[in-house]
Amino acid sequence: MFKACAAAPTANGACPLDAVFGLFKLAPNNDVLDFKVSNTVPRVINQNYGWILKLNQKSGKVRVLERVTLPETPKTWGSGGQPYGTSADRKTISLDVTLTIYDGTISKSWDVADGDPAGHYLISAYVEGSPPVRFEFDVIDSK
Repeated sequence: MFKACAAAPTANGACPLDAVFGLFKLAPNNDVLDFKVSNTVPRVINQNYGWILKLNQKSGKVRVLERVTLPETPKTWGSGGQPYGTSADRKTISLDVTLTIYDGTISKSWDVADGDPAGHYLISAYVEGSPPVRFEFDVIDSK
């Protein structure tokens, strides 16, 4: 999926070259203190998780449509951008965000909230006109 983007001219806009998903540790001002690649997220209130994409552009801003699907309806949906809509069963939310590119990368994080279900999650990130980058992971109860 990423090879096609790497060969595409930048005139077509930003597109992903590489992607990782994992656990973030954020400072109070949301600066990233630490990132650990993982496909499991402990179901602990305020645990930050999300993705980092390397783009074919070094700087500027990029529009991302993010779609998050949970295994069941959460108690509440937080806001990590402009809500674009939720699915009829309220298991999926779509967000339209504009992210600043820092040295060729963008990132988006979420945090575990009270009432978030354990189970299999899916995040699809659509960077401008590019095909979606999919992140599948499991939110698990800590032992």
